[in-house]
Amino acid sequence: MRESLESILDLLKQLTEIKMSSGEEEEEVKIEIPPKPCTPEIIKNGLSRIGKTYDGHSHAFITLKLINEGLIDLSEEIGGYVHLRHLDLSGNKLPSADQLATIPYILTLNISGS
Repeated sequence: MRESLESILDLLKQLTEIKMSSGEEEEEVKIEIPPKPCTPEIIKNGLSRIGKTYDGHSHAFITLKLINEGLIDLSEEIGGYVHLRHLDLSGNKLPSADQLATIPYILTLNISGS
């Protein structure tokens, strides 16, 4: 069931811009993803790539991708993932990225379109 929901969400993300042609006329249709707050579940679903922590003593998630999720804020829980290095939060509706200040090892950050 979870895989089918993820498939549907992936399809919706791919369909955010559709061009429909009817003869010579073209009409652009945009599908808006409804705005929503960032939840612990959304964060967990966006985590990937496990790597060594900076001190080298353990392993942790190092990549977080929350692309086109319609997020209007970042949960305080995101600050608990201090070993994240690569974050892609593009295409959201984030007014601020202040919560990221608690993540000291960020190497790449994409917040374009937010």
